Amino acid sequence: MDAKHRDVPVPFRFLKAVYLAEVTNQRATSLSQLLMEVTTTSQWSLFFHLHQHFFRDPHIIPEYPNDFSSWVHTYLAEDAVAEKLANLNLVRSMDLELVRREICTILAQHLQEISGERHTSPENAFIFCKPRLAVLDTGLTARTLDEFIGILKDMDSDTVGYHLFIAPRLLSETMVNDFSLWFRQRGHHRLADRLDSFDPYLKSLRENHDFLLDLIESECAGPHADGYDDRKLPEYRS
Repeated sequence: MDAKHRDVPVPFRFLKAVYLAEVTNQRATSLSQLLMEVTTTSQWSLFFHLHQHFFRDPHIIPEYPNDFSSWVHTYLAEDAVAEKLANLNLVRSMDLELVRREICTILAQHLQEISGERHTSPENAFIFCKPRLAVLDTGLTARTLDEFIGILKDMDSDTVGYHLFIAPRLLSETMVNDFSLWFRQRGHHRLADRLDSFDPYLKSLRENHDFLLDLIESECAGPHADGYDDRKLPEYRS
């Protein structure tokens, strides 16, 4: 194969994931039990409880946006802890062991500061689950910016969520989302930098979809891959 063909970027394949939630035997009815189970549960269980709300309701971002913070708020009424758990730094913590450590630190510090802890009933226990993932090919591919935008306009939220949240953890060789990796390979370096730097955890999947579309359309309107000096890219606002 000659150099000309070797340099042709591969098309972007749009994938999506479907999952079944598998219930484990891990339960917690208090913060101390939650701490113990978070310490030992699998990384995919952590991922599931940190991300399932995006896929369950792609149009909203709740006040307590992960299962841990929501359960602590709802069943233990420990709002100070719930707020800290709601503000975990997930965008730059691709290593779920760092996220696990942060959760454990929040719980352990609070337990050290109190003389007694609250419990909820067994029927309201936090039940740890893990996803059984199946990655599906949508059959859609893009070779150019115009093709990418045309597909993105009608893309469902599950596909957006796969490429933002799931693919980076399945593809261990990269720590970025699929979109930025592909655009960087095509020479759109500043666009890729913007895609790497925005925080998808601040908005719902639907809002992330709209922001991505605005950002990539602004690139398509320019004459060069990195011709941004005289144009302003959309700002991602929380």
